[in-house]
Amino acid sequence: MAIYLSQKHIVDPQTGQFTRLPFNPTDRWGNDLEMVTGGAAFEVFVNLGARPAQVTVSQAKEGGGWTTIGAGQVMLGAPTGNGRFLEVKIPFSLIQFSMGDPLEFRVVAGDGSRAIDPAPNFGGRLVFEDVTSLVYVTFVVDCTGTQQPLDTYGSIPNPPPPRGRGIAYIAGNQDKLGNWVPNKIALRDDGKGGDVTAGDNLWTGIFGFMPGTQIRYKYTLGIPTDEGRWNGEEFPLTERGFDVTKDPSCKRMQVTDVFADRPQPTGTLGPRSRLQDCLP
Repeated sequence: MAIYLSQKHIVDPQTGQFTRLPFNPTDRWGNDLEMVTGGAAFEVFVNLGARPAQVTVSQAKEGGGWTTIGAGQVMLGAPTGNGRFLEVKIPFSLIQFSMGDPLEFRVVAGDGSRAIDPAPNFGGRLVFEDVTSLVYVTFVVDCTGTQQPLDTYGSIPNPPPPRGRGIAYIAGNQDKLGNWVPNKIALRDDGKGGDVTAGDNLWTGIFGFMPGTQIRYKYTLGIPTDEGRWNGEEFPLTERGFDVTKDPSCKRMQVTDVFADRPQPTGTLGPRSRLQDCLP
């Protein structure tokens, strides 16, 4: 089991000044780590074939490859539960982490000379995001029902005003989008927080993501007590999607959608969607 960790030290968050160690974009088996921070500066390798299990820590070399630096006070818990659970405690000092620095990790299971399975499945997992590199994405969804009936693919028990008291929510594959928990992350139609005009049924939310982040999402219409239930889902079995720009000069994006405007195929934008990927 190999755990890959990023390393980037933010010197000044106001100016964006930072330092970072050499990093590798691939794991020890040559597979792309798909980390939005670019790659891993450290590898914590757990040899589960040894008895007891052994830990080795390596640091990325300039130009590729790894240099073994020892175990570095990494603590290993078990495996326990007939091999189902593995705990690894890695001190921040080992990976030269300071509070305020970004941190991303990827876990890859391997067997001999090949990788078996990475986790998470879609790129690395951000523990602490890089505030100097965020791209702020504005989501706007038209819930007027004029371009596409709100109930095209199912009933909407709680439509938005003036027909009801519903709120537009976004659910998606990122923490900031609720990790697919429906009717949790509310959008705004009050003329504040990025929303242009109050009460026009164009619901808005602004979220910061790392460059290159794969966004998958959809909208629901509901009320707070609907949290966790797919009440008011715009369409079933399909999700919207796009990738956050990797252009370092672009810090703002906007996607404008129409509720119930179903994308084909899944993971793309709806026919009426409009994506602006580099706003001033």
